[in-house]
Amino acid sequence: MMVKVLPYGYATGVFSSRGIAERLEDDVAFRVLGAGNLPSHRTICGFRRRHLEDFERLFVEVVRVAHEMGLVRFREALGGRDGGAGERKQRQGAGYDRMLRRKRELEAGIGALPTRARDTDTEEDGRFGETFRGR
Repeated sequence: MMVKVLPYGYATGVFSSRGIAERLEDDVAFRVLGAGNLPSHRTICGFRRRHLEDFERLFVEVVRVAHEMGLVRFREALGGRDGGAGERKQRQGAGYDRMLRRKRELEAGIGALPTRARDTDTEEDGRFGETFRGR
């Protein structure tokens, strides 16, 4: 369940464990992905911490497959925007080196997401306390 919920949360801009726990209660898409489970924010945070390296590899793979299917562009996956016709022209002439550079950018961007989530959780723990949800 977490393997579906965490990438979806990050892809939709929800990084905080509290935010994900709240969305599991209130958001239909999260609820479907979570199969109706409602873990606490501490459970979500602990899972992410324990499986950080595996999660990063999984998220890179998810974005790669989505890109190959034409569902997302690399820049969009990193929170940027598509560069339009000029970028498409460059992409058409791009070789293997450009593809590898994009993959490294993607991995670096994805590698920063768990750090962002951890920092958000730390900030919220300071504001609300570790056990309080903050709602």
